Amino acid sequence: MDQTLMEKDLFAFWGIAVAVFSFLLGTNVRQAVEQDLKNPNRIEGVSDLALLVALFAWFLLYLYSTYFEAKGMGLVFPPEVLDKLGTNVSFLVMALALAVFFALILAYHEKIIVVCIMAILLGVVDTFGNQTLMSGMLALSANSNSTEFVQKCSETIWYAYYINNPQLQRIFLYIAIAITALVLAIYREQLSNRVPPNLARNISKYLIIIAIIFNEATMLNWRTERENALEEVGRSYYFQWSPYNPISSSSKTVKTGNCPITL
Repeated sequence: MDQTLMEKDLFAFWGIAVAVFSFLLGTNVRQAVEQDLKNPNRIEGVSDLALLVALFAWFLLYLYSTYFEAKGMGLVFPPEVLDKLGTNVSFLVMALALAVFFALILAYHEKIIVVCIMAILLGVVDTFGNQTLMSGMLALSANSNSTEFVQKCSETIWYAYYINNPQLQRIFLYIAIAITALVLAIYREQLSNRVPPNLARNISKYLIIIAIIFNEATMLNWRTERENALEEVGRSYYFQWSPYNPISSSSKTVKTGNCPITL
């Protein structure tokens, strides 16, 4: 698979995701927002709206990061390596599944038990996906034949991103938060006897929002470290794409010697 075909796959992947997502969500997003704003219980309405915004941001960040992950890998690894990692496998199926998942979780955001269950399921899928990538990166790092500095360093930075960072622990933590939120949602009536009723009804929503913020902030920190390191050797797709890149390609001096990140 050449680079051009890979790019077409990426556009097809997210084109279907956005199309299905828009179709499923479009008919009830306005109704959902109006329902939240008109909720006679102001605290509950604001909490539902805050959860809706957080879930929508989660979708956009998932879309954004997945696109740049694949494009960034394509800048460093040859197509045959990407095939081994599985980045081009079942893209259309993944797009459909993610589109349906996010459309449902947003359309039924006021049903916190549904949100918690869907978040847990996404965590399970995320675990298998990251485990596959981690195993693939570990195998590639052990069998790498690259000797040229920029290529070797670029590969090492990607290996380190998956191998050095506690990817699975990150996922397990947000799954644990979602499970806690689910338990509190199921037993909210009993909980209301111990804490203020508004807190009992809405605490699960707050926990899901916290889980999303924690997960995305952690990923942003790791990705920023990775992209800054890749930029030092001129292999950051983000910095090549970004209109805010302060370093022009013509003035970029590729460093040699020590790689900024090691395994």
